[in-house]
Amino acid sequence: MTLTTAQRLTLAITLVVTIGILLWDYVLLKDGVPGNTISSALRTASECLPIPILFGIWMAHSWWYMSGSPTHGTARFICLCSIVIGSYLWWECSSDSVRTWFSRHPAVTFQAGFVAGHWVWPQFTGGMGA
Repeated sequence: MTLTTAQRLTLAITLVVTIGILLWDYVLLKDGVPGNTISSALRTASECLPIPILFGIWMAHSWWYMSGSPTHGTARFICLCSIVIGSYLWWECSSDSVRTWFSRHPAVTFQAGFVAGHWVWPQFTGGMGA
């Protein structure tokens, strides 16, 4: 597989942004303020269910391809929005033991998002680059 010029540009920008995030996280780590790094903030915020779900969905979209071509795009988008908004409302409005358990175990929530992402925001092999 060869990369197109547009793909090379996208990868270069992604690399620059990723390196910038890592450098900023390192600066925050060295400033002596406990808990202000990006990773610490994400870990704390992961008690809010949509954050690990969104990361799981994004990872599935990025690396778990589905054969075929896109179908039912509107229905998939509605399901994606329903998962994210529904999990946030559940987190915001509920203190039941299941929600509390998921909030304390973001890795499980991430994995659930990974599976959900395969179905609600797939990347189809037929639509991949050159």
